[in-house]
Amino acid sequence: WESCSEWLERTRFAVVEDARKENMVQGASVERYDYARRNGLVERLAMVQNVPQLPFRDERLAAWAGKSVREMNAMPVSRAAVEIVFDSLTQSKSSLVPETVMDERRARLIGADGGVRRGNIGPRGRERRERHFTRRMHLVRGVKSSLASDWTPGGKGGRVHACLKTQDSTRAASWRGW
Repeated sequence: WESCSEWLERTRFAVVEDARKENMVQGASVERYDYARRNGLVERLAMVQNVPQLPFRDERLAAWAGKSVREMNAMPVSRAAVEIVFDSLTQSKSSLVPETVMDERRARLIGADGGVRRGNIGPRGRERRERHFTRRMHLVRGVKSSLASDWTPGGKGGRVHACLKTQDSTRAASWRGW
């Protein structure tokens, strides 16, 4: 995608049964969506719902990753990959960001050669990814953990590699990205 306008609309919503009870369901409500649209904001949830269904069209970015457009389209896009891209572009924990900011940061992410400018997802991006994965693992596993991660373009097809060390085991994982 080149502009968030390609994915900002969403059609799946959660029903909030108790508006006074703060929970994750509120972020998926139609009211939250309407708020975002009125204020020119894009939602993390819209990106998660829509980006995996978008066709990959950028020949130069595919070539930079050592793939063809057809090969890139054949690769599944995981929720983890979409969340990492959202975190990298928003540079925030927020699930809402102005459309203009998202488009500007996406444009800065791609270099003149058509490839990803790694400096834009460098140390600060790595810290965000580590916080993101650690936060997710704490929520899922409820255990004390540490995480090391890296993003590899090109030869490995653009993957996020992570090694999660918990109190009782070490798990390695890899997510396909762009």
